Amino acid sequence: MQYSKKQLLPFLVLLMSLSFWLSCRQPLDKAEAGKHLRAMDHEMLSLMNQIQGNGSFKVLKEILAIENVPTPFFAHKSPEPGAIRRFDFDKHKGFYEYDSVNQAFMRTAGSDSIIIIYHMAERPGIPARIIISAYDEEAGSSSLMFPLKLEAALYVGDRQTARISHIARLEHQLPVEARLQIELENYRMEMDFRNRLRRDYGKVRIAIVVERDQKELMRWVTRSKAGLTNEGSFFMRWLKVDFQMFPVKILAKVENDAIDPHTIDFVEEFNKHSRIRAVRKADGRQIGDIRLRTRENSDKINYAFHFSDGSYLFVEDMMLTAREILNIKK
Repeated sequence: MQYSKKQLLPFLVLLMSLSFWLSCRQPLDKAEAGKHLRAMDHEMLSLMNQIQGNGSFKVLKEILAIENVPTPFFAHKSPEPGAIRRFDFDKHKGFYEYDSVNQAFMRTAGSDSIIIIYHMAERPGIPARIIISAYDEEAGSSSLMFPLKLEAALYVGDRQTARISHIARLEHQLPVEARLQIELENYRMEMDFRNRLRRDYGKVRIAIVVERDQKELMRWVTRSKAGLTNEGSFFMRWLKVDFQMFPVKILAKVENDAIDPHTIDFVEEFNKHSRIRAVRKADGRQIGDIRLRTRENSDKINYAFHFSDGSYLFVEDMMLTAREILNIKK
């Protein structure tokens, strides 16, 4: 079927009008913008509280708080003071049960895995088991041990309620890729790390996704380029962030390499070489810009939302999550 120029003209006019309308979407007013930001704050608080209140999270927290728990990262006592804290997986294999008299885990039998048996204070009749079936690590460039592989699961009674799977790879003692998956009952968290190493720089991408009942709740993607000085230390050249949580998306780009470290007015210099904005996730309409500001009658520097009417509010004054994450005390 062929179309004449007369038939195509109305379609082109409609397409151009639609493109013009989309490009001229007005930013949200302050009241609507504040409503969206508070909604995102509520979603973040709800997610934090629900994960911390999750039964599997509570069990893991209770077990890992015990001083001699035989797990990577939480084996608090090192046989060699001052040495690199290396976790010997083969040496720690076996069955462990909690001795309430000594308040410590005691090895009771051998095994090809690490199997930790614990009776919870809230549910003493139902045993919890942590099974670590695989673990490996390697020394990184900072003289710290970097995990290369971890497979672990938590069982409460006969039901698996949590699982952790991690795999990574190093090059020249630096991590170049890593993937971590954590499942806590109906929650699933995934972290994906990629590092493209070059002779004098590296490009890093970190993506974090949180799902509940197979529905995505949060996505956080960070991209950065790190340079390498002649002395061998790294510095950030630029940073890009894409954070999404209903109903807001926050997009950031900071040209860190362009910021003069000797500037008298760091706030102005940072804002000059950065763009951080919040938009409505549904259609991309502008909610506000995020800039550094100095508080009045104070030398304290904080981020602030700047709205379409020219007014602004500090992030920590608007969002409870900001105060919790930053541990800001009023």
